[in-house]
Amino acid sequence: MKKELLISIITFFIAAPVSFAAETAGVWEPYNRVVAVVNNKPIVESDLNIRTESAVRMKGKDSSKNKVLDKIISEEILEQTADTEAIQVTEERLDKEIQRMMERSGIKDPEIFRKKIEAEQGMSIQQFRHEIRNQIIVEQIIMIVVEQTPPSQK
Repeated sequence: MKKELLISIITFFIAAPVSFAAETAGVWEPYNRVVAVVNNKPIVESDLNIRTESAVRMKGKDSSKNKVLDKIISEEILEQTADTEAIQVTEERLDKEIQRMMERSGIKDPEIFRKKIEAEQGMSIQQFRHEIRNQIIVEQIIMIVVEQTPPSQK
């Protein structure tokens, strides 16, 4: 009796996963397709779709998938270069830059500035901060490149 019970339990644990796998085998669909690779880092279709939808919502922005993919690739190269060069943009630095922008435009209230960004740029404040962060990184990369140019090539 114990032997039959043990065989039944073993059979259940062996057969159950096989039958579950057989039931779900035809249901699986690929979630993400790699659309580009930047230095061994894949860019997947779902990210491209999200960014393209976002670009469509932004006023005056080119929302073709090719343009959006080009922008994603450029940003990835920028991020990888920043990592290689140990460039970091802190939240404090980002806040100071945005504060300077507010002062130049004569706005003191952050909420008014946020609304202006959304109305004029067609992007959220998070997207705007991301863009400003990338601009700071580009400036720092340029400074590194300029400083590393040999004197004979200046």
